[in-house]
Amino acid sequence: MTNNILSPIRPQYKVLGPPPKQINIHEGLAEQESGDNRTQGRVRIYATIDPITLESEFLPESKIEAGGTVDMTFQHESCKFQVRINNVTEAVHRGLIKGPVEVGDFGSSLDSVTFHFLKFPSIGESKSFAEATFPRLDLHSANWRITIDSHGKDGFAATGRGTKKDGSHFSTTDAKALVSCLGCYLSFAFGEWSPPLFLVGLACDKIVWKYAECLAVGEGCFDKGWIDTQHPHTNLQLSTSALECGFEGFEALYSDVKWQSPLNLAVSFLIQAADSKTDREVATVVSQIPLEMISDLLELKCNAVCKMTQLLAEMSLSDCVPDSLVSLKNVSLAMDADRNCQEEGGCKGSSSTAYLPVTRGVGPSASVAIRNCLVHPTVNNREKLARFVTSSCDSLCILLDDTTRLLGKYATLAILNQMKYKCQYFDRIEGRYVPIPKDG
Repeated sequence: MTNNILSPIRPQYKVLGPPPKQINIHEGLAEQESGDNRTQGRVRIYATIDPITLESEFLPESKIEAGGTVDMTFQHESCKFQVRINNVTEAVHRGLIKGPVEVGDFGSSLDSVTFHFLKFPSIGESKSFAEATFPRLDLHSANWRITIDSHGKDGFAATGRGTKKDGSHFSTTDAKALVSCLGCYLSFAFGEWSPPLFLVGLACDKIVWKYAECLAVGEGCFDKGWIDTQHPHTNLQLSTSALECGFEGFEALYSDVKWQSPLNLAVSFLIQAADSKTDREVATVVSQIPLEMISDLLELKCNAVCKMTQLLAEMSLSDCVPDSLVSLKNVSLAMDADRNCQEEGGCKGSSSTAYLPVTRGVGPSASVAIRNCLVHPTVNNREKLARFVTSSCDSLCILLDDTTRLLGKYATLAILNQMKYKCQYFDRIEGRYVPIPKDG
């Protein structure tokens, strides 16, 4: 713990309760358009949380003979958005806002951007502030510095700030791109949706721009990614170092137009697969997709098993099924035995295994075979899946869970490899931090 007194990053909003909790984003004069009709009034833009929705209340100066979707444009503010009004006969027109909301000067030159987290783990180096001590994260990339304070103030779990490392100004477009990258990175690291929300752009300590959109937020368990937040007494320093170590490489990869959309999709599939509420068959199917996407980006030209094997070889990662995944290990060994038997010209009675070579249980072939039985549900594949379950000496649910966990590990390491990540990561199968596999 340091004795230096620092200034915390303070929220620019407050979460107002009781439920449904709200965040006031903007209030002011507005003009409502519906066809050729225009009506003056006052509007309040606010967000409700859990889940997040953007809504508005419009108090017109005169009666409106309109309904459905209307356009609202702020007077004296650069802001325009569409609202689905529920009941135009009421004195106050309330509706859901379609799409994101921007308030202020879109062309502003910003000194910094502040953002907020509704849920965030207590991770970071413990710092002393005037009123309290709480964790602070410092993430750096080639051009950016991001600071996140987990203070739990004003209804937010944490507040963050992004600035250019050289102190230069940046555009609102740059701010949105940075926060989008950070949201993808944190969601990948924690294994659940962890987006920065309710952006506020500042110039010379004055608010000049606001941005809000509806994004999914996870349950706040943070226990499915490659960062461990569940054992703060033993792994806090490792987790902080790992999270701070990885951002520069991720931001560089995310800045590549070729990788940006695939990374967003890959993280989405990993989160869906790891979610306990996702059907196990669905989880197994989607957990292989990130590996296929990365293989295509790297222009690997072969079948799924070959691509996966090449990715593992590039990472110097063993292709054997870990012993702790007993169900999948049994299936992979049985597949090796069948393959060896065929190569020897066919099994001969119950003693056929006497002449088979040593088997090791290869992960890619077993995982892809199980997944393909689900994606291509022919009679033969369903019968094959039943045989896999028999070989596993376990239930289908456990076999699919083993398969999903192994594919998730492969995909996570494939992304970390493309980030050129060199620190330790939390292996969810082994339940501990382990070194990243070394090249070659």
